[in-house]
Amino acid sequence: MMKLSIFITFLICGFIAASINWTARLLLNDFFYINLIFSIAIAHILGMIVAFILFKKIVFNSKKNISASLLSFVFVNVLSLVIIYIMTILFIYIFSLFNSDVLFIKGASHGLAICITSISSFILHKKFTY
Repeated sequence: MMKLSIFITFLICGFIAASINWTARLLLNDFFYINLIFSIAIAHILGMIVAFILFKKIVFNSKKNISASLLSFVFVNVLSLVIIYIMTILFIYIFSLFNSDVLFIKGASHGLAICITSISSFILHKKFTY
């Protein structure tokens, strides 16, 4: 039961960070017209900052050295960023076959990619970061 509650807390904190990530991408790309690649990268960094703080303090209550945690955290999230970018582009392609609403397609594609990577992120952070 303890592991399930940690995972649920991780998902809630991750949802908060992902919401910031997703909203930032939306604002940067669709309202400020910053390139999609840069928008995803900047949004991911903002989400990472929020996630690191929430995961360290709330989810894992880690006492591990902040430098070691931060290095592992960045590595896991850079890996996630690459996967999220590839998945976002793939989902944009797939969804565009069925729908022509570009704003919806980009938002849904990026959101789905973030959700899918949450499981691997939890496992990697639990094992290596905290």
